[in-house]
Amino acid sequence: MIRISSQICGLERTLLSDICDSSAAVAYGSLQKAIADRIDDSADSPLAFVARSGLQTKLQAVTDTLYEVDAASLIAAESQITLDLIRSQIGFMRSALLAEQNADPQAEIDAALAEVDRLARSEVNNRTFLDGTRDFQVAGQIAAQVREVSVESLGAPTSLAADQPARLFYAGVDRRISTDAVITLSGDFGSAMLDLTQGQSLFDAAAEINSVMATTGVQATTSGNQLTLESVLQGNQASIAVTVDFGMFAVSGGNGHGVARGTDGLVSQQPSIAGAVLKTATPASLTYSGTDAQITAQASLVIAGPVGSVSVSVAGGEQLTDIAYQLNAYSHETGVLAKATGNDLRLTTVSYGGKATLDIVVDQGTFNVSGGNGAGTSHGTDAIAEINGRLISDNHAANPFSVDGNRFSIDDDGNRFTIEFAANFVGPFQTITLSDAQTLKFQLSTAAGDVTTLGLPSVTPQRLGGPSGMLADLQTGGPLAISQDDEWQALRVIDEALAQLTRIESRIDAFADGAVATSAAFLSGLKKSIEESIDHLEKINEAEATLLQEQNRQLSDKVLASLADLSEQRSRIMQFIDRLPGLD
Repeated sequence: MIRISSQICGLERTLLSDICDSSAAVAYGSLQKAIADRIDDSADSPLAFVARSGLQTKLQAVTDTLYEVDAASLIAAESQITLDLIRSQIGFMRSALLAEQNADPQAEIDAALAEVDRLARSEVNNRTFLDGTRDFQVAGQIAAQVREVSVESLGAPTSLAADQPARLFYAGVDRRISTDAVITLSGDFGSAMLDLTQGQSLFDAAAEINSVMATTGVQATTSGNQLTLESVLQGNQASIAVTVDFGMFAVSGGNGHGVARGTDGLVSQQPSIAGAVLKTATPASLTYSGTDAQITAQASLVIAGPVGSVSVSVAGGEQLTDIAYQLNAYSHETGVLAKATGNDLRLTTVSYGGKATLDIVVDQGTFNVSGGNGAGTSHGTDAIAEINGRLISDNHAANPFSVDGNRFSIDDDGNRFTIEFAANFVGPFQTITLSDAQTLKFQLSTAAGDVTTLGLPSVTPQRLGGPSGMLADLQTGGPLAISQDDEWQALRVIDEALAQLTRIESRIDAFADGAVATSAAFLSGLKKSIEESIDHLEKINEAEATLLQEQNRQLSDKVLASLADLSEQRSRIMQFIDRLPGLD
């Protein structure tokens, strides 16, 4: 028997549940369209929620890094502007010295120097940047040994001395083996027996030894009367031994008994510079010899140096000291200095090294010079030094270690610096330690621990200049204060300061146009890509959302209609029952 009740039946409960769901869907769709976000919580779409969370974390890291990039860009831009202003002031000084109507340029020089000092010490956000306080710190430098150390970056611990191979030495006679001998040569790879004969050239003996190098691990070289035996491997584990089986073959070195071991290098945990100057650089030089400290004959000549050239005329009987003064007045144009001593007039380049050249071309008359190639041309020579265990003697384009005069450039495992030795210094120099503790450090990438360092050198008058002197020397009371007789000295100092300023500008430009600009471009693009990915996850399809909302609304309307039909049916059934007889 079917029970008819006025209470809600199961079908009605289902329909009421459906209408609640569809009404909620309609309301939720309206909310989504209002906030344009379809992932309110992890229940909406777990995978999309996790993906969006990861992207938002990455976006925050990129945004934070871009703040660092902007800060680095601002400091670089401010520094570039300041350097431009300092260059202008130095240019004013040069113009003041060259102005024909300016009888006393000292006042202008002093004013320009004061402005250079003010600019170098000016603050940005209460911090100074170009007074040397933000540069790499150099400790242990002795002025008599080292003129300047300039650091660009610091990296791994410094190797102060390289691993050395094992070595033994044989002394021949007239570059030949002195006595017949049969020896057993042992190295890190193995041993080999060699038969050496009296009168055999050391060159042939070295070739015989090198022919079994793959077997022994020992190689040989010759120099004069010396035959050097050297292990292929280096370090404390490398060894060589010579055993004489017949005859005589005396070797020196090692333990004194025919056995030698290599030595390990020395590594400093703090970046350092150690070594010795083996040969100092020389300038180009030519000498004219006169008579009674005078020019012997009239001549017209062209003197060309590293900077430029000048035409000069000399007359017989002129004092060499007067000619020296005349030539020195053009030294800022030629890069050549002149000095009269007795009957000699010596011309030398201000700069040192293989790039320093001096040419004297006689257009008319007689002006014979000695030195150089014997034909009026001379070249300087570069220094030779051992720095951090490496011998540096020439400038190869493919070599990260190069020399120009007394200036050595080192690029070793992240440690990039230049060291310029004092003129004429030879010998070991005191170990110099380097630190980046006070430099500017920027996080220009999102990688943890990836820090870019920028050292800003001092551009105060005390630190700008070169071998001829510093800008501070030109101020009133300084050793190179301006006078009518030595303006050429001041011009050389100014030109050297401008050259140094160019090197500093190049470093900052490389940082701004390289590291900062590259990072800014990459991170900006990455930020845009991440934002687009997040938008793709978050933003809804307007047409799709409207259609779905309308479908849910229609479903709600249908459910309501069904409930109305059920209610109408229940009412009619009750009316029918009321009319049945016998149910009163």
